[in-house]
Amino acid sequence: MNNLLTKILIFSMLITGIIWIYNIFSIIYTKFFKRNINFYYHLDIKKKTWRQEIGSFFPIIFIIFIIRSFIYEPCLISSGSMIPNLLTGDIILVNKFIYGMHNPFNNATIFKNQLPHIDDVIVFQYPKNIKYNFVKRVIGLPGDKIIYNKYNKTITIYNKLKTNGTYVLKTVINYNNLVQDGSISNITQNNNICIDNQGNNIIHTQEKNHNNKTLCTSNNDIFLFYKYCQSINKTSCTLIIPNNFYFVLGDNRDNSYDSRYWGFIHKKYILGKAYIIVLSLQKEGNKWPTSIRTNRILKLIH
Repeated sequence: MNNLLTKILIFSMLITGIIWIYNIFSIIYTKFFKRNINFYYHLDIKKKTWRQEIGSFFPIIFIIFIIRSFIYEPCLISSGSMIPNLLTGDIILVNKFIYGMHNPFNNATIFKNQLPHIDDVIVFQYPKNIKYNFVKRVIGLPGDKIIYNKYNKTITIYNKLKTNGTYVLKTVINYNNLVQDGSISNITQNNNICIDNQGNNIIHTQEKNHNNKTLCTSNNDIFLFYKYCQSINKTSCTLIIPNNFYFVLGDNRDNSYDSRYWGFIHKKYILGKAYIIVLSLQKEGNKWPTSIRTNRILKLIH
């Protein structure tokens, strides 16, 4: 949705901007090159043409574009992966400048600011399809250690202290109650091949690796480290998060499509930090809102 609004905003800005520039040059031409200034003054200025009406919207659209691209951008929460801190229907403001200024067309860094911290709630482009924006919590920073136990299906994350380089326990995640969210729920099995709801084959192998249930596994596996641990033939395996990459999770960890499934997030995909809830709509799925959650308005996001 945000990407569609951005495209509409850019298109509107281009059209109104061209007309606005044309109107400016028309006024300059009329005042300096026309002999009968009074005649053209009454004709071109006092009676606004359709071009002048449309062009007058350009400054407003341009200001909105600047604010939305470099300062704050609204974002609608459309899934329950961040429950209980963010609910479906929450409309949040994303701080776009806290991590630096980025080119709104390709997200290339113009200048740097601070880096994401542990527990920051960030909005970023989904690495496998940048048309979609995700919101998750930063759990692992560059240099942090991740240990995956392939038998009890747990991920343990240790944050690396900057002061002395030692590791401290951050969190332990287990999968005793795995639930797939809306991003991957439309997967079915047909003749031992996993297919999505559009009939595309998305599977390479199937393995009974969770509570003795058969899972559909794509290139990255249902667990990020499963194949890696199998290949080294150990009970557990350890990974160090590379430079410029982050490990992110949804607060609703039993129902979140996050770094456990598709890997680390590169900093170039990060759009900003979730700042505040400006409006909260009571809604389910794609249905129309039924009410407004007034108790959530202007609630800071932590």
